[in-house]
Amino acid sequence: MLKLGMKSVLGVSQVTIKRAKTDEAATEKQKVVPDFWLTAMKTNDILAEEISERDEDALKYLKDINCCRIDDPKGFKLELFFDTNPYFKNSMLTKVYHMIDEDEHILEKAIG
Repeated sequence: MLKLGMKSVLGVSQVTIKRAKTDEAATEKQKVVPDFWLTAMKTNDILAEEISERDEDALKYLKDINCCRIDDPKGFKLELFFDTNPYFKNSMLTKVYHMIDEDEHILEKAIG
């Protein structure tokens, strides 16, 4: 629901448009899929083997993942964004993977 407010200053009308907070909250709720990332990871055969029950509790707070390629050294970086949770204070955790051979997916080392 939009609310219009009009104010006249020196003969010029100024119109302001405000979206009701209840509409914004409803829109946000519609965008959220409960435990999306945990479910996505558990449906992947390789990842599912690595997720413990303790991991599941923390992964319920995972809200987004960003992946970026890095060139020197070759590899990629994962940024995991979390809602406030009882497991750790950081809202973002980072893991960097350096690859020996990017084409054959041979890992040299992981940091973070």
